[in-house]
Amino acid sequence: MKLFCVSAAIIAAAGSASAAILVSWDSTGMAGNEASMPVSFAVPGISSATITRGPGLNANAGANSFNSSGWQFGDATDYVELSFTIDPGYSVNLTGFQSASQASATGPRFMGFYTSTDGFASPIFTTDQPSAANLNINESLSLSGLTGSVSFRFRPTANIAPNGGTISANGTWRIWDFNAGSGNFIDTNFQGEIIPAPASIALVGLAGLVVGRRRR
Repeated sequence: MKLFCVSAAIIAAAGSASAAILVSWDSTGMAGNEASMPVSFAVPGISSATITRGPGLNANAGANSFNSSGWQFGDATDYVELSFTIDPGYSVNLTGFQSASQASATGPRFMGFYTSTDGFASPIFTTDQPSAANLNINESLSLSGLTGSVSFRFRPTANIAPNGGTISANGTWRIWDFNAGSGNFIDTNFQGEIIPAPASIALVGLAGLVVGRRRR
């Protein structure tokens, strides 16, 4: 069930697209072992949005998530990739990313978030999953003037699992919706602005930031 709670403050701020959701993916109802996560929203000017796993990983069941096993530290083919294409005539400035993750006891504890803008050389941010529990990810980004195809990858940054041992090939790591509390969830999303801004993107995008979905 979707719960909508757009405040007067958000409507008043709709003149700016800087906080708009540009693209999002919904893991609700997934079995976990699908080949990709479906896109739930994309503004005009963004297309071909997908979340997929690298060829070194295996699909793994996990309700309401996109789950993977077969992780090995240092293997360049072990990653979960979020990608989208910025259509000709547009550019994008990214200001935020929101999602959630969970690792099994022998999955990867430390994950870096890399981008194709530097050839996946250095992580934009890293996450620390000290236990096999949900970890909300809510990070600021500062990536400007993006054009064409853009990709981001989650990859292990250390051979350490949540149980303190090393990562096992049987260990899992999943990406799923951000847990907003009280049974409400927000789709994995990138926030920012697209230039030139399509009509009404600000209102739609800002409203999307506070759309909660209750799982039964």
